[in-house]
Amino acid sequence: MPTVTRESRIVGALLGLHAGDALGATVEFQSHGSIKAAYPPGHSSSSTTLGSITGGGAFRWPPGHATDDTDMTRGVLLAYLDCLTDAAHAHDDRLVAESLRISRITHDDALCTVSCAVYNTIVAELVQGRGPDAAVDAGIRLCRKLEHAPPPPQDKKKTTTTPPPSVLGALKLGTQLRLQGLARFGPPPSAMPGQCSGYVLESLSVAVAALLDPRCLEDVLVDVLRVGKDTDTNAAIAGGLLGARDGEDAIPRRWQDKLQFGKEFRTMATNIIRSQEER
Repeated sequence: MPTVTRESRIVGALLGLHAGDALGATVEFQSHGSIKAAYPPGHSSSSTTLGSITGGGAFRWPPGHATDDTDMTRGVLLAYLDCLTDAAHAHDDRLVAESLRISRITHDDALCTVSCAVYNTIVAELVQGRGPDAAVDAGIRLCRKLEHAPPPPQDKKKTTTTPPPSVLGALKLGTQLRLQGLARFGPPPSAMPGQCSGYVLESLSVAVAALLDPRCLEDVLVDVLRVGKDTDTNAAIAGGLLGARDGEDAIPRRWQDKLQFGKEFRTMATNIIRSQEER
């Protein structure tokens, strides 16, 4: 198996996110049951329209066009390009602080900001060539640090013993789930009451399960779509991890050729990498 370069992993992370977003736009908001009926499991991803970027969906997207998931990623990239010298020379210890700060702009909730920092840490580990298990372990270690604060005092009137939701819990759930099971049977209601409708913790769990699935990127990402509901967001998040894991060449060319910002993302990534090499 050829060695996957750092540059390929960086480009792969961006294109994987974009591809997942574009694929998911077609079946966005559809339930697991309706997707399963239309695209029965057992067929290869390349033989069904579920494995093709066709556009359409609830908002009639042109094939390959970005939804807000890719658009927000692009916005962050463009901002960094405006200050490329500082961004390229930033130390790794700024990754967490920057992740928390940027996430807070649109999602000012600890579950969201911590999830963002953990996700970016996992991506960074993958880009450096760490394996999926090691990358997730790094995310768990960071999560323990960020969620170390003691819980609020319990209301004596409440008798429930159910622990509050946590990013750590979502990460652990992701390591326990099997994506093929999610694709075949749907999200377990007890563990995922939102049915993967865009709730940050459920999307993170699906992404971790996808990352730890050893199959090829294409088959894994199509199974993320089969889970249903907020398919563009779920597949974008998972696609970013899978692209960082497997590199640019693992993303089917028929997908890459249709991505609205595919060439731009590749150029942005290359410029950032070159700037880092010149320091």
